[in-house]
Amino acid sequence: MGRYYLGQNKAEEAIAPLEDARGRFVQGGQPLEEAIVTFLLATALQASHHVPGQVSEHLTHGLAIAFTLESRQPLVAALRSIQSIIQPGMVSGAAREQAKQLTGEIAHFASQAPLISRQMRQHVSPHLAHLLLEAPPRLIIHTLGRAEVTLDGKLISNREWQTQVSRDIFFCLLSNPSGLTKEEVGAHFWADASPTELRSRFKNAMYRLRSALHPDVILFDDEIYRFNRAFDYEYDVEVFLNKIAEGDVSTDTRARIAAYSAAIHCYRGPYLPDLEGAWAWAEREHLHRLFTDTILTVAQLQLEQGEHRSALQSCQRALVDDPCLEEAHRIAMRIYAAMGNRAAVARQYALCRQALLNEIDVPPSPQTEELYTLLMHA
Repeated sequence: MGRYYLGQNKAEEAIAPLEDARGRFVQGGQPLEEAIVTFLLATALQASHHVPGQVSEHLTHGLAIAFTLESRQPLVAALRSIQSIIQPGMVSGAAREQAKQLTGEIAHFASQAPLISRQMRQHVSPHLAHLLLEAPPRLIIHTLGRAEVTLDGKLISNREWQTQVSRDIFFCLLSNPSGLTKEEVGAHFWADASPTELRSRFKNAMYRLRSALHPDVILFDDEIYRFNRAFDYEYDVEVFLNKIAEGDVSTDTRARIAAYSAAIHCYRGPYLPDLEGAWAWAEREHLHRLFTDTILTVAQLQLEQGEHRSALQSCQRALVDDPCLEEAHRIAMRIYAAMGNRAAVARQYALCRQALLNEIDVPPSPQTEELYTLLMHA
C-alpha cells in the first residue's frame, strides 16, 4: 500500500502503511525488507515536506542496515527507482561515505540493466521473461522481413521519421557497431554532395533521427556516430546471430537443434527488403547465407536424430525460400530413403530437376545425380 500511494503521488498517505510494514519486518528479522521500506519511508517523508532531520534519520538507519547485509544486490535493484533520495549531502559521518558507495552501486546496476534484460530475453522463454522482467524493452527493432522500429510501445511512422534517409541512417549506424564518421555516412547516402551540402544534409537527417527516437539512441564521441548499445533495446538481427552462436558452441544435439530453430524462427525474411545501398545489400546476403546454412544444419541434425517429419519440414522451409537449393533437395531425398519411400525420393529429385530448369536452365549437379542413383539402387 505504501508503494501504491507513492506511485499515486500521495506521499502523506504512504507513511502509515510503510511504518507498519517496517515494524513487521523488524519483528520478523528481515533486514533486507526493513532496509527497503526504510528508504521508501525517507522518500515519503521528503515528498510530504516533513522535517529534514527525520529524512536524514531514516536514510542513516537504512544505510546502516544496508552495509550489514551479506549481499546488497537485491537492495540495489529495489532502490533503482528511488535512488535520488540517497544523497550523501543529506547524511553525515560514516553514513555519507556509505551513501556515496551505495549510489555508485545503483548507478552501475542501472547502466547494466538494459544488457542484463536483453540477455534474459534471449535466453529464457517468453513466459519467464514476462514474469522476471518489469517491462518490455523500450526500443524494439525489426529488420528481417520488414523495417520497423517501436519506441515505448509506439510504432515510429514515416511521419515521425520525416524522411526515409533519416530512418535509413539509423539502420546503417545500427549495422556498424564501431560507428561511422559523418563523411562515412555521407559516402553511403550522398556520395556526390559537396562538403557544404553534406554538412547541411547530415545535420538535418540526424536531427530528424534523434527527434523520431530519443536523443540518447545515437551517441557522438571523437567524431564517431554510433548506436547506443547501453539503451534498453531488442534487435532481431542480434537475437538471430546470438541463437546461431549458442547452437555453434553447444555439445548437446537437442540443445543445438533448439537454438538453431529459434534462430530460424527469428528470420522473417530478407534484411531491410525496401532499402537500397551496397552496405544493406552486403548485410542482406550475409544474413541470408547464415539462414540457409542454419536451416540445412538443422535438417541434417534432425535426420541424424531420426526426426524425419521435422527434418522434412526444415527442408521445405529452405526450399520455399530457394527452390533451387540442391542441398535441401538432397537432404530431403535422404530422409525419404531413410523412411523407405523410394517413390518420394524420385518425386523430390524430379522437383529439384524442374526447379533448376525453370529458374536457371541447368540440370542437377553431378553430386545430386550420384545421390539419386545411389538411393534408387540401394
